[in-house]
Amino acid sequence: MPTYDFICNHCEKRFEVFMTFSEYGKKPTPEFDDVVDRLEAGQSPDEIESALPDLGADSTGDE
Repeated sequence: MPTYDFICNHCEKRFEVFMTFSEYGKKPTPEFDDVVDRLEAGQSPDEIESALPDLGADSTGDE
């Protein structure tokens, strides 16, 4: 799965996102925005995964 690098326009931090080719170019989900907000607030990826156990699961239950 391709990895895309993004830089936050607000804090200028760099982060990576794994997306399929069909996902790239679509509007990010509210879940994505929540994760970015948490990263900007200084929460670690491990803390985010613990707080959001269903992270990455789509509406069909597939990951």
